[in-house]
Amino acid sequence: MNRLKELDEKTSELCGRLYNAEVKTGHSFFSAEIDKAYKQIVFDVQKGTGVSAAFDIIPQSRIDKILNTEWSGEHFSKRVWGNTQTLADGLKNDMLVGIMSGKSEQRMAEDIMNRCAVGAFEARRLVRTETTYISNQAELEGYKELDIEKYEFSACLDNRTSEICNDLDGKVFDVKDAVPGKNLPPMHPFCRSTTLPVLPSEEDLDRELAELGDEIGADVDFDEWVKGLQKTEDGRVVYRAASVDKSGESGIIKLSSKFVNPNEKLYRYADSIKPIDGFCDIVCHGSPKELIINGFNDEEWTYSAKQAAEMIRNSSEFNGKKIRLISCQTGAGDNCIAQQIADELGVEVMAPTEIVNVNSDGEMFLSDNKFIADMWNNGEAVSETGKWLVFKPKGGS
Repeated sequence: MNRLKELDEKTSELCGRLYNAEVKTGHSFFSAEIDKAYKQIVFDVQKGTGVSAAFDIIPQSRIDKILNTEWSGEHFSKRVWGNTQTLADGLKNDMLVGIMSGKSEQRMAEDIMNRCAVGAFEARRLVRTETTYISNQAELEGYKELDIEKYEFSACLDNRTSEICNDLDGKVFDVKDAVPGKNLPPMHPFCRSTTLPVLPSEEDLDRELAELGDEIGADVDFDEWVKGLQKTEDGRVVYRAASVDKSGESGIIKLSSKFVNPNEKLYRYADSIKPIDGFCDIVCHGSPKELIINGFNDEEWTYSAKQAAEMIRNSSEFNGKKIRLISCQTGAGDNCIAQQIADELGVEVMAPTEIVNVNSDGEMFLSDNKFIADMWNNGEAVSETGKWLVFKPKGGS
């Protein structure tokens, strides 16, 4: 009985931890999903109408409001807790029945695995339905930002389409009257329906008042469009076709999407880095196999050697000079990205084997060891654990 009590308490503890992890992960996932869905509808409308105008990024306060709305009568976290509590109670019952009836450990293990499979299904259903809700809410926010007043209900028509979604398919509603479960997805668990914007006529598009960006080419997809967003003077964002951010006459290229977070230390301190004669500095995040850009809202974009080389080649600072990659670990391992860029551009590339730590004076220190890096940043005399290597085109280092 003591052992059973211990199992009971342990099960409750583990399910409580599961609850906390699911809510934390869910909030992060849903926040990113809202931002993506919002941008996706802006992209679709702008590309469809041919008017690439400045727009506001959906604020975090609005994202939080969407996530905190008890749209189905109960908040997401409460429904998660209901699922995990049901799972915990079921597991306790399985163990109690197993012990009292003398079941073997193998049989009890099978019962518990079956029980957890039910819990997993409940979690998937909750996440799928919640994702449909927040995606459609984000699209509504996009409609409002673009002054779109009506939307069309669009069901996924196949042999699994529900009767209610089938009846609503093609019907048009006012954005201001949208209500989840009534005329806006989700209409039921696992709902796959969505909405389509009812676009204004061309004469109604307010081109004169819009701060227009660059034309969105036919070959530009959503990811490329996001990479090309940049801030305007009034804090809005607009699409620009260029994808290389330049810093005047400093000789430093900050490879970015024009949407790079300027608050990051790497970019904030980049202009203070002392240049090396004959080299052009490329500043961005990286790994042994790719260059990495982080945006304002935790977006992350990766660049292959070919993509990075194309951006470098098109920048005015390059001019065929040697390159120093101020980008973490880009010189580590066989056939690292530094070697690949050297081969692509036909010039020598200097790159670090470990993490590049940069301070406000533009001084750099190579070490993957955070403790040692912190000591260096605090002014203590410590030795680097990494080194700079020079990679020549079509050959070793």
